[in-house]
Amino acid sequence: QELVDGIVARMRRLAEAEGPGETEGERGLETEQQREQEQERQQEVEEEGEREQEIQIEKFVDLMHCRDNEEPEPWSIKTLGTSGAMPGQFYLARDFSLWKRQPLKSL
Repeated sequence: QELVDGIVARMRRLAEAEGPGETEGERGLETEQQREQEQERQQEVEEEGEREQEIQIEKFVDLMHCRDNEEPEPWSIKTLGTSGAMPGQFYLARDFSLWKRQPLKSL
């Protein structure tokens, strides 16, 4: 908002400083060009803000899926040779689920 107010003030000063030698049409063209330039600047500022916001969201998502502090859990080879009970490092297919999703109970 401050940027827009500053530009409006500058445009008013320019309009007041224009000499009497200019025609109404020339002043109209100049003010139209100034308006278009200002709109382009505002659009660029908005786009830059949107890009920065997208970057921040991407960084947050990357941190959310980061597994740097996790250590792998080694399997005990002894459990693979036992018969009867299922080893703890395995699970049934019906219990498999994606993150924050319900498992498929129909399997």
